[in-house]
Amino acid sequence: MAQPLSKAESSYTAAGLLNSQRPDGRSLLDYRPITLATGVAPTANGSARARIGDTDVVVAVKLDMQRMDEEDEEEGRCVCSVECSPSAFPHLDRDALSDLSTDLTDHLRTYLTPLLTSPQLLIIPHARRWQLAVDALVLAHSGNLHDTLFAAARSALWDLRLPRTRGVVYDAPGTGVGGDGSGTGSVERAGVLDHMRGMGRQAVDFELEDGADEGLPLEGRDDLPVCLTMNLLSPVYYLDATSVEEACSPTRLLLFVRPSGTLCGIQKLGSAELHPSELKQALQEGVKHAKEMAGTMNRRLREPTTRSLGSNLGPFS
Repeated sequence: MAQPLSKAESSYTAAGLLNSQRPDGRSLLDYRPITLATGVAPTANGSARARIGDTDVVVAVKLDMQRMDEEDEEEGRCVCSVECSPSAFPHLDRDALSDLSTDLTDHLRTYLTPLLTSPQLLIIPHARRWQLAVDALVLAHSGNLHDTLFAAARSALWDLRLPRTRGVVYDAPGTGVGGDGSGTGSVERAGVLDHMRGMGRQAVDFELEDGADEGLPLEGRDDLPVCLTMNLLSPVYYLDATSVEEACSPTRLLLFVRPSGTLCGIQKLGSAELHPSELKQALQEGVKHAKEMAGTMNRRLREPTTRSLGSNLGPFS
């Protein structure tokens, strides 16, 4: 994913990092400003756009009604897809771009979707449920893509509204309690819509109580994890690498941390070996910064202006 560098450029950048110097003047643990905006896709049930530096990702979440059987009640609640714009990675060919999209999709599916198990997604037990479709588009890339992708996905799920539903049943004509044996008294050809009780129920369905812009927020949205990437260039580590800095880092750790500070996932990228003491120190520092990021993100997402104007979280230090 990192753009190729000449030996001179790679050596110069690595030497600066080892001396705690970065081309843009940040310290090793500083983030570039993070900008979030929700409600950016009017046709989606939830959407958001996140920018870290010039890395730009848009995520839309849509609700699809899904029929279900008793044996697959816990499956299929969320599907993910990540697409990368060719203009964001001009140095990658079509096959490499497809592989990158697949890797990013796998990361979302592995570390985010298992946490989306809210009972709100169940419409009718053993019959109907909501399936979340999380679609992401990488518009531009200047490093730190994973953090930006998860910030956009988390914000889109924060923006998601689940419509309230009301269960209905169809009473077959002639099976109700009406005096003439034709149902409950006001029989339709397809049956009688009964929101309370009925006799001779043949099928179960539901209807929406809320409009497209109404509904309830996702339960547990403020406890979803953020992704924080620790770039390791022994003996130092640094956050929010630019694309040039990423090319100098032989190993990266993706940390998935809840606002409480709970580490719920870790992924190592790169083939370099890590000493246990080095790993322990990187994890401690990374979890601390990820917890701060998640708390700040939650506070900004609660502000009404984030939906209309966006919100700049500022750099983390």
